[in-house]
Amino acid sequence: MRSSPRLHGARCLSVMLASFALAVSAAAQPACLKPETPACSTQKGPFARDADYDACRHETLRFKGEMERFAACHRDAGRAAEVQAAEAELERAVTQLNRRARGEAD
Repeated sequence: MRSSPRLHGARCLSVMLASFALAVSAAAQPACLKPETPACSTQKGPFARDADYDACRHETLRFKGEMERFAACHRDAGRAAEVQAAEAELERAVTQLNRRARGEAD
């Protein structure tokens, strides 16, 4: 039994509309752009000078704000695992910065 050309056309249209709806819904989700972790906060060893610490602290504070926005983006999109990963990465960067500021060995 063959389907009519009209039925075939309706099936094609249904598939095209479903594909379009999927593409539109994917595009409507916000793009969460992950910031770069400051290299200074992940390096080993103490800071050579107070000015190096101050510069790194400022970079890390900027990173903290960007990472909080990144986590909020994932939270708004309902992606709990990504929120948790972002928070853990931020915590590691801040912990390492503090260890370097105290002159602790790794």
